[in-house]
Amino acid sequence: MSELDSEQQKKILEHIKKKVKFLDKCPMCHKPATLELLDEMFEVRESTDDPKKITLGGKMIPVIVVVCKNCGYTMFFNAFATGAITRKPIKIDK
Repeated sequence: MSELDSEQQKKILEHIKKKVKFLDKCPMCHKPATLELLDEMFEVRESTDDPKKITLGGKMIPVIVVVCKNCGYTMFFNAFATGAITRKPIKIDK
């Protein structure tokens, strides 16, 4: 988990407002003005066939989390796509 600074939060909100059409209300409960951008970044990790095992050092995706304060509906946005963080390009050989 990593805290987002104010510049990262600004980039994220600009990206989401440009790409998402329903920010005025929750897409599940339809309550207006209930969505909240959490100020931490989280990870979604690659899973294994065995639910008792955790993959350490495996693949992961950093995500930005937006939660409805009314119903708890949770949305994930890829942190790279939002511009919150950057990465070096990876060359893929054919």
